[in-house]
Amino acid sequence: MRDPDLLPETPWFDAWRGIIFTHARVLDAVGRRLHAHSGISLAFIDVLGRLYDAPDGRLRMQELQRQSLFTRSGMTRLVDR
Repeated sequence: MRDPDLLPETPWFDAWRGIIFTHARVLDAVGRRLHAHSGISLAFIDVLGRLYDAPDGRLRMQELQRQSLFTRSGMTRLVDR
């Protein structure tokens, strides 16, 4: 049985879609400005932040990939850069 409060026609669903849309637009705008200013991406900042927070500032590639939204090959390319 589906929860009636989670159906696509409810105000909750519209609000959630608005949050997701706004989040994507903000990340896109910030990412473009960051890249134009410094030449680095939000993805790179994310990886640096995860390494900064890690014990001894180190993570195995598998741990880093698991904590991020990257595929294994995407993480390898980012770290190689």
